[in-house]
Amino acid sequence: MAHFFSAGINSWRIELDRAAIQRVRDYIGIDLDEFRRRKTPLTPETDRGTFIAVIWAICEPQAVAREIDRELFTKILLASNGIALHRATAALLREVVNLLPNTKRLKVPGAMPGEIDF
Repeated sequence: MAHFFSAGINSWRIELDRAAIQRVRDYIGIDLDEFRRRKTPLTPETDRGTFIAVIWAICEPQAVAREIDRELFTKILLASNGIALHRATAALLREVVNLLPNTKRLKVPGAMPGEIDF
């Protein structure tokens, strides 16, 4: 499980458990297995809206517990030139890489702990 921090709103947990993967599939129609196999990577730079929606789907239970709606969550991610979004991206990528079998993990640039850091 990976974490990212946003300005003034504590730590957010990125955990790709069955419920989170299902929320991403239900809300956005993205299968995270497909997400990691894409030839053209989905990044905040190529498709910011979809990326934010994926992060929201994963973090929604935490946001609801903090009484944060999707609109405010998006503002939090985009505050300070999007630094929280970049941190969330790094955390999500670490979790996606963790879904890979060990033999494939070694082939993913930046897959080793600590290499993706903002």
